Amino acid sequence: QHRHYLIQQLYRMTAKEMELHPNSTGTADMCASFHAYFGKNVEKDGVPQKEEEGGGVYQRVTEKYTIIHSRSFEGKQFLEEAHKHYGVDPHASTDYPPDLITKILAPLGMANNSILMITDGQNTEVIDRLSADPAIGPHFRVVPQEVSTMAGDIMLGILSEVFIGNPASSFSQYITMVRYALGFDHSYLYVRRHPLDGSWETFCSDETCFYQLHDLEAQTHQPGAPKTII
Repeated sequence: QHRHYLIQQLYRMTAKEMELHPNSTGTADMCASFHAYFGKNVEKDGVPQKEEEGGGVYQRVTEKYTIIHSRSFEGKQFLEEAHKHYGVDPHASTDYPPDLITKILAPLGMANNSILMITDGQNTEVIDRLSADPAIGPHFRVVPQEVSTMAGDIMLGILSEVFIGNPASSFSQYITMVRYALGFDHSYLYVRRHPLDGSWETFCSDETCFYQLHDLEAQTHQPGAPKTII
């Protein structure tokens, strides 16, 4: 488990640096969303905002929360290959239909806990769809741009109780890799329709299978194209 060791050491070093430099830009970026949602007063135009009863500047989320990573991008080739070989639904991880989210969260007792979305903002349809759903909408919100940073969104994803991501996104892949290394369960990237009744089912939630499909993604990535965290 050399990979686990390296990732664990990376985050131990990160935690130490945050303790030594609590006011650094890096620490601020990494903690912005947590401060907004878990009780740290937020400044607006340099003026501290008074917390209000029941949530403060941003309504607080439940201690156990779900993160959905939404990204609209060019990862269709991998999703098509994964669909052909493993039955991965090629649209679920971009559309995030409400019944899929409920199917994942209800058995975990998380359907009534906060559901946060980290997103590049390109797919407003999925935001509107989940916001309007009678079961999900009351618990759903998008992490606002004013507190969203790459480092902060990554940490929200890593420390969530449930992470639902896009298997073709290196951003989702990275969060899932770290969660495995730190011993966190309930990371869901791969979903498909049951062949008999058409209901949603998750699969490949173990680390070995994750890296097997990760290798497939690497093979289908276009040669010469830069691969960035997205």
